[in-house]
Amino acid sequence: MNQRNRLNSKFWIFGGIFFIVMLTLFPFNFQAIAWGKKDAIKEFFRNASDLFDVSGNIVLFMPLGYGLSQWLNPKQFPLFRKLIIVVGLSFALTFTIESLQLFLPDRSTSAIDISTNTLGGTLGGTYGLLGWQRHFISIGHWLKKCWSQPKSITIALVIWITLMFGITWKLTTMMHLNDWDPQFNLVVGNEATGDRGWLGNVKSFSIADRALSEPEINQFLQSSQFPKLDSAIADYDLTGIAPYADRSPLALPPLEKQSIKTDTNQNQNQSQKEKYSHHGAKADHQENQIIAPWYRTDQPPTTLTEAIRKTSAFTLATTFETSSLEQSGPARIISLSLDSFQRNVTLGQQDNQLIARIRTPSTGSNGAFLAVGSEKKLELNRLHRAILTYQNATISLHLDQTQPSYVDLRPEITFFRLVFPTIRGQGLPTGPKALNSYPWAFYLVWFMPLGILLGRIITLIKPGTRNKLRLNYGLRAGITIVLSSLIMALLLAPFSPQPIWIGIVCFGFGLLPIVIQLVNPISKFRKLKI
Repeated sequence: MNQRNRLNSKFWIFGGIFFIVMLTLFPFNFQAIAWGKKDAIKEFFRNASDLFDVSGNIVLFMPLGYGLSQWLNPKQFPLFRKLIIVVGLSFALTFTIESLQLFLPDRSTSAIDISTNTLGGTLGGTYGLLGWQRHFISIGHWLKKCWSQPKSITIALVIWITLMFGITWKLTTMMHLNDWDPQFNLVVGNEATGDRGWLGNVKSFSIADRALSEPEINQFLQSSQFPKLDSAIADYDLTGIAPYADRSPLALPPLEKQSIKTDTNQNQNQSQKEKYSHHGAKADHQENQIIAPWYRTDQPPTTLTEAIRKTSAFTLATTFETSSLEQSGPARIISLSLDSFQRNVTLGQQDNQLIARIRTPSTGSNGAFLAVGSEKKLELNRLHRAILTYQNATISLHLDQTQPSYVDLRPEITFFRLVFPTIRGQGLPTGPKALNSYPWAFYLVWFMPLGILLGRIITLIKPGTRNKLRLNYGLRAGITIVLSSLIMALLLAPFSPQPIWIGIVCFGFGLLPIVIQLVNPISKFRKLKI
């Protein structure tokens, strides 16, 4: 190995290791944890990885794999053995890092991370050992040829338009509630399986198959009694003795009393346990548990679910009080669900925050992909009123007379949430500026390439016929952008307060690259050294 190749391989190896360590272990806040063998093994298989993590893990280890391949390339032993060494060293490094992450409180280890990291090192090593550079060069020459042929660009244009509207249409269908399961039971104070108990008292709740207006919401929140919704298709008063009958015109199945033992905090005082007993709960002092009552319909409220599926809108309004601010899971207050992993909607409590989950094709069958939490904090033994609404891809959660929490699921925002589900365990930014920027980025992603392809077709017109055909092709390009912008605006109109601006922005993003290419054409591939 000559001096230059030796330095090159060391750069890739040590540089790759440096970035891997910094991105996976920094700031090296290790804490001593007495992991047992079984607990450590369970931790490796407990945490899942999303698309962002998987792709990031593969790319992160590719430079290291490539550096190892360059270091091994001149060695005098079979190619397969070189590849085994690359795979083995990649696996050893990722296993070491994942094991060290067991002692970092802000990191999570995963067996999937080990496999994807090893795959990344293997791909980088294979690229270096097999000399795949020549294949990329061949692809570059092929792209250069296609970039100079109007027929090839036209095919690419048709594919891009089909992809653009196909994905947009699919995103619009993901805003509806037609995937709600009519076989789920209505549950109060727990999960349907009895393993997410909530300590508190629901006074009443109503459900409507439409989103309440602002005046109606304010009227409910300001009421001094336990109000019901005039348009309710489910209405239960839980101030008496179970079973509780539905007072709505649908006459849904009654809520029957259930019971389950729920673990409580070790330092929970005696007076708290006595309070639960007065509400029908029984305290078990020896096991330090509380048997908390909860309620469930024996039959699924099918007509309720079907009505909401038709309108793809609903309102859940309730009056309740919590008896503990140390509840997690979240503890289920009101739920329309089958078990801990399948639900249509849930209103729950996570410590001192009210949490809502709604099932849509974009949030998943558990609604956990995107949950909304109240801005106001819950208070112990205080009567709260909450309203959860969903309409036109917008979730709003009101807790008492305070600023409500909103989550926008409109197609343009959902697109980026699906492409980049999480960043280091946190969702994409949801601040006002971020939510306003996602639609602009969505239109830019689709219409800038559209304009580049249309502009390229115009610039490929032969010089001798340019004056005759340029106007014709320019008109065709303009009509294509106008129609595309109009279709995009019509598809997204139900989820946008200003659909006209969608068409205007899309038209601008599509026209801009055409104008740029006509003024200063994009460099041809034949001028590039590949």
